[in-house]
Amino acid sequence: MIKIEGLKIKYPDGNTAINDVTIHINEGDTVAVIGANGAGKSTLLMSLVGIVPITEGTVLVDDLMLEKSTLAQIRQKIGLVFQNPDDQLFMTHVYEDIAFGPRNYGASEQEVRERVERVMRQLDIGHLARRLPSKLSGGEKRMVAIAGVLAMDPVLMLFDEPTSFLDPRSRRNLMPVFTKLPITKVIATHDLDMAAAICNRVIVLQKGRVVADGTPETVLLNKELLESAGL
Repeated sequence: MIKIEGLKIKYPDGNTAINDVTIHINEGDTVAVIGANGAGKSTLLMSLVGIVPITEGTVLVDDLMLEKSTLAQIRQKIGLVFQNPDDQLFMTHVYEDIAFGPRNYGASEQEVRERVERVMRQLDIGHLARRLPSKLSGGEKRMVAIAGVLAMDPVLMLFDEPTSFLDPRSRRNLMPVFTKLPITKVIATHDLDMAAAICNRVIVLQKGRVVADGTPETVLLNKELLESAGL
């Protein structure tokens, strides 16, 4: 599915955000990436879609190497839902926001309409189609942001802190969405309860390195490990 080998990301200021990370993710996995602030979670996710350049190492998605010439293809395969949904919603209506990705990649208007209607049904947000994104609640914005990525028909979805900005009810409403999405998912999160509830695998990052990779039962019940990682 996706193979990350020897990944290193060094920022221009000299800070190494990701250091020699090797991760293989299988089709159908739901993987939580956890760690303290500054551990490299968001940087790792953004590097997989070319937002943050890779210093060393390789990323393979379905045997397609991530590089400048393949970036458009990679971004059709991998969808990223940002931590703040306002960073993704910029059109005048919800329908147009969801339709933006498929249109940008040249889908016909009929295909765009079919994709938008399908994901709105899937997420039960059809009633939001003509709403202004700026007037939505935090939970509604999160659903629309997810819909916009789903409309691209990716093989892998990346979520950066998906429960942030949500009240308890919106968080509860979001949980079943993750379990029902028939797609490989990687979720960077501080929400350890969510990781325990919906993920089959947990990866712990500490100062840009993988310090643990295992089942939720193995990782999340290891008090010494979590304390040492600032969790």
